[in-house]
Amino acid sequence: MSIYNFIELGIAYLLAAMMPGPSIALIIRNALINSRLSSIQAALGTILGTALQFGLVLTILVFIENNLVLFKTLKILCSIYLIYLGIRMLFARQQEKLSLDEQKPKKSCLSNNQNYLLEALFVEFLNPLAFTFFISIIAVFVDQLESFRVKFICWLEIVSLSSVWFVTVSLVISSEKITFYTRNFNRVLEVSAGCIFILFGSKILLV
Repeated sequence: MSIYNFIELGIAYLLAAMMPGPSIALIIRNALINSRLSSIQAALGTILGTALQFGLVLTILVFIENNLVLFKTLKILCSIYLIYLGIRMLFARQQEKLSLDEQKPKKSCLSNNQNYLLEALFVEFLNPLAFTFFISIIAVFVDQLESFRVKFICWLEIVSLSSVWFVTVSLVISSEKITFYTRNFNRVLEVSAGCIFILFGSKILLV
């Protein structure tokens, strides 16, 4: 595998990661409605999901390609989970406006960190569209007969690019300049995010 293949692999992944999808929607939603901390947790969960998913595809590509039952099960699980998250967002209680005293870090942010991370991990790892994409780019750029070292470098490249991209999105969207203007529209953003997740879930189920 040449250096050009590594570059092409990285470019292909970055272009796909920048496309609108459930993972990026979850990160942005947490940044605008919850807190920077919850958004970073969602970004870390997405990165972990990407690492697990790409690693799995690299090791058992042939099995995944030939197992339609596994792929359909994955689609159903992902769809149900996305629709569940969307419905939960739609019926979430409107958050009260923060007073000056309440702008200190909330205890709930710390106690719910694991939930934000796990939500994002499940959304990314169960996404069948991401599985399809990884299978496609591996078929194009990575020979199954390549050594473990080459496959590990490919995995490291994808995880590194994923880390840079999703953490950057989280930090930029959760900046004070942006959240200052959106904090009065939390309920609108929550409902919009819920609708987007339901649409994503329905689309994956129907495709």
